[in-house]
Amino acid sequence: MNTYHTATDRRVYNGALCSDMQREKDSIQALKDKLPDNALCTYFPMEGKWCCSLKDFRSQMFYQIGWQTNLGDCLVEALDWLEKNT
Repeated sequence: MNTYHTATDRRVYNGALCSDMQREKDSIQALKDKLPDNALCTYFPMEGKWCCSLKDFRSQMFYQIGWQTNLGDCLVEALDWLEKNT
């Protein structure tokens, strides 16, 4: 089961993130680093959701493995799906 830190303090000082937001950003980056090379994360603004998908280079197909309104939740869903199905 993968998790990430969600910041409760969302302040920015002169363009620098507060420590709580920086911790959230670092935890989301750690989740992205766990994804395989053929994984893509895309934001769809009309739906207001993030999609994580795997690209199959042989057949040029995409397989959706995550669909959430929050990037962190989408990454957790995708990584949990990958652990379960591989």
